[in-house]
Amino acid sequence: MKKIATFIILGVVFFMTNSCGKDVEESIIDCLGETALASVKYAADPANPKKINFTYQYDGKGTLHSVKWTFGDGKTETVNGNTVSHIYETAGGYSAEGDAVVSINKSQCTLIHKKGVTVE
Repeated sequence: MKKIATFIILGVVFFMTNSCGKDVEESIIDCLGETALASVKYAADPANPKKINFTYQYDGKGTLHSVKWTFGDGKTETVNGNTVSHIYETAGGYSAEGDAVVSINKSQCTLIHKKGVTVE
């Protein structure tokens, strides 16, 4: 598996250095760097512990347009902005994911972050 990942990375680097213009290279690098400036946070609603309030925190230099939320229970929701609430039917552990669309330097990036969620 490590060999496959290495070949893929080498292929991408080769492709970038041989066929991409400077603008494309910069936008790819910008997108990779922006991922480190984002995270998913959550908190249970005090009145209903199965209601979870999610926030996609983005501190980068781009503009966040929307976030597609996957809650780990088979349900999804896309919102404009960075917050959403979701009510889980049963208590347990879930893997929530926020896929944020961000524009930066005339290109769009999708920043993906997962968060383990415990619902009581």
